[in-house]
Order: sequence, then structure tokens, then C-alpha cells
Amino acid sequence: MLKERLKKIRTLKKMSQEEFGKRLGVTKSTISNIENGRFNITDTMIKLVCSEFSINEDWLRTGNGGDDNIFSQSDRFSDIGQVSKSPEAFRNFLIKIMENLPDEYCDYLYNEFMRFVIQKDSSNSEQSLTQKTVSELEEEYKKTVLHSVSKTKSSVSNTTEDTSKKVSGE
Repeated sequence: MLKERLKKIRTLKKMSQEEFGKRLGVTKSTISNIENGRFNITDTMIKLVCSEFSINEDWLRTGNGGDDNIFSQSDRFSDIGQVSKSPEAFRNFLIKIMENLPDEYCDYLYNEFMRFVIQKDSSNSEQSLTQKTVSELEEEYKKTVLHSVSKTKSSVSNTTEDTSKKVSGE
């Protein structure tokens, strides 16, 4: 039923009735009344829900396609052309996609990420990343950054000395 699919959207988005209603410009009680079958959802509200949350309108109205058809394909990837413009755009794109994933997909991605992290770092040591403590990782990062900074300072210092010698005629 439509009211159940509306509630499913809200719960997938992990929103309260109040939060969901605010995004749609209605009150918590309106959302509650729709979900409990006391109010029918209007065509305008259906279109607004689909637009606001990137929902497939056919799925919301009929349930066609089941849970794999909840989100609108065109809206899901509408920003894909923008992701290469900056690292921030890419991060925002990933966050937007992740917000819409069901929990089991997020669990899968987490498990794959952990598999990646657990792999041995063969180029530096036999110790896996997961065996390193946070402080060890922070220490490695500081060494890398400090090494880069000291190399940059040294290079700038040498360039300054060379320039000074040329100006003074040495």
C-alpha cells in the first residue's frame, strides 16, 4: 500500500515524522495521518516526495519493481558529470549515493573496505594496517609531513643562498 511505501521511504532515510514532514512542508501529524491511513496522499504530495527524495514515482504509486526500484535512476546519477571537478564534489556525490543505500549495501561496502585495510602493506612492512595503533599511524603521518616540509624548506633555503650569491657577485 502507498502509505506503507511512504513510511518505508521515511525509515530508509532515518527520519522522524517531524523531519520528513518539514522536508515536504507539512506537519508531523499530516505524515502520521497518511502513514496510518487516515489521510490519502495527494498527487502533489507524491510528486513532491519523489522529487525531494529521488524516489521512483511508479514504485511509490504501485510498488512495481519491489525494493530494488525505490530510487529514481535518473536522479541517482544526475550529478555524475560534476564529480570530476573537485575532490569535494566527488565526496559530496559519494555521500549523496551512500545516503540512499539500504543498510545491507552499506554493510557490504564496509566489509569490502575492511578487507582492503587488512591486506598487508608489502612495500613498507609485513605489519597490516589494522595491527597498527592510531598513534602509530599518526606518527607515520607526522614523519611524512615533517619530512616533506623539511625538504621544501631546504630547497627554498638553497635557492635563496644561490640567489644571494648571484646578486652579490660571488
